[in-house]
Amino acid sequence: MTDQIISPDSAAAWNNRGAIHWLRGSPDGALADFNRAIELDPRYADAWYNLGCARLGQKDFRAAIADFDQVIRINKKHAAAWNNRGAARIALGDAEDALADFDQAIYLDPYRASAWSNRGNIRYDKRDWDGAIADHSRAIELEPRLFESWNNRANARRAKGDLDGAIADYSRALELNPWYALCYANRGVARLMKGSINEAERDFDQCREIAGHLPPHIVQHINELKVR
Repeated sequence: MTDQIISPDSAAAWNNRGAIHWLRGSPDGALADFNRAIELDPRYADAWYNLGCARLGQKDFRAAIADFDQVIRINKKHAAAWNNRGAARIALGDAEDALADFDQAIYLDPYRASAWSNRGNIRYDKRDWDGAIADHSRAIELEPRLFESWNNRANARRAKGDLDGAIADYSRALELNPWYALCYANRGVARLMKGSINEAERDFDQCREIAGHLPPHIVQHINELKVR
């Protein structure tokens, strides 16, 4: 496939080449092409959106938010832009504005599983266990192979004291992604809480084998359980 732009005055052509650059692992080329598309057509929402996604992927969260702002100004019904702006805001610790973005994304596109999952994560952080479970359940209905939502629903169930339900959800997440190290650690905590010490240790060992170590918050949780 050639990198030559056949129609150098076509914003769509630059946007499309930018997408190819991104898929090939050339973020600088992608950013340059998306910016050129926008220079040619400042109201080209897809180019602004792609630019925002690229910056989100590079963890340039403030720039990503500015790009998604532009998308929303051009097209207020662009559910993906609302959802991704919320993700960028979460990364910057702005949970309240992120929650409003996820609410709007769900309103515009109630079949967008990632928006339900993202909102479920905020509700979990707010200790709204029932709200988190409901949102992740909806995400799972829409995308049954969304292993992160299985894990995150399990976290909320564990927090509520439903250890059997949590362990079942963690196990399903691991069926979908056997290399999900954090999920082994989470299931280990649930098993430890239930008193299944040997099974818990096997989960912790599996996490260490994949990731090289247990996450610090998991170690803290284990220590707290041992003190009780």
